[in-house]
Amino acid sequence: MCTYGKIWMIKYPEKDDMDDIHNLEVCCFKQPWSKAMLEENFSLDNYFFVAATVDGYYVAYMMYMVIAGEVTLNRICVLPQYRRMGIAEALIKLLPDNMDATLEVDVNNIGAIRLYQKNRFTIEGKRKGYYGCNRDGYILWRRYEK
Repeated sequence: MCTYGKIWMIKYPEKDDMDDIHNLEVCCFKQPWSKAMLEENFSLDNYFFVAATVDGYYVAYMMYMVIAGEVTLNRICVLPQYRRMGIAEALIKLLPDNMDATLEVDVNNIGAIRLYQKNRFTIEGKRKGYYGCNRDGYILWRRYEK
C-alpha cells in the first residue's frame, strides 16, 4: 500500500522479529511491554501479531488475542512519523470480523477513539484509573453482526 510516497506492507512477524516489535513498543508507549512479555504472548496459540513495514523496517504492529469466542485488541502502535497514513486502520481491518471484539483506550486519546469508532467500535463503559492516577480508559466493543 502506498501513502505519501511511502510504500508499506503488511507482515506477520516471526519469533526472530521480537526485537523489532519491542523497539516499536519503546518508541510508542509510555509504559512499553518488555521483550519477554511479547515473546511469551507470541508463543501462545491464541495471540496474534500483525505488523506493517516500510523498506523492510517495522513501523507499526498490532497484537490481539482470541479467547472464548471474542477478540481482545491488546496493543496497536504506529511510529509517529508514519501516523495518519492509514496503517493503523489497515491493521484494525485485519481483526477477525466473525466475532465480537473489544479494547480499552485512554479517554484522552481522541485520535484513537475516532479511529476505533470509524471501524464500528462503540464506547460501552469506562474503567476508572485504568491508565494510572486520574487516567481513565474507555471500554469499546465492536459487536458481531450475524
